[in-house]
Amino acid sequence: MKNLKPRRLLPSLREKKHYLVLKTDKSIKEIESSILDFIGVYGFARASPKIISQEKDKIIISVNTKYVSQVKAALAMHGISCVGVSGTINKAKQKFWKK
Repeated sequence: MKNLKPRRLLPSLREKKHYLVLKTDKSIKEIESSILDFIGVYGFARASPKIISQEKDKIIISVNTKYVSQVKAALAMHGISCVGVSGTINKAKQKFWKK
């Protein structure tokens, strides 16, 4: 039997992501629980929010493009402000991180 390498997904089959820059003093656990409370377990799994980077009061999270508005609403209900949304990490850092 040959050693077969796993094949990579085609770009058209991958999940598309947007990156949200948040300004908050809350912990990562509080951010995840606020999203989970609003959209539920199934919505949380579909939105697949992931923490990309974190500094003092700013956090970048990646979210599935179809669930950006729901995640923003969940965060707004718990007093977490979204500074901006971008399609790439570099643009998110250039536009919203330095301010």
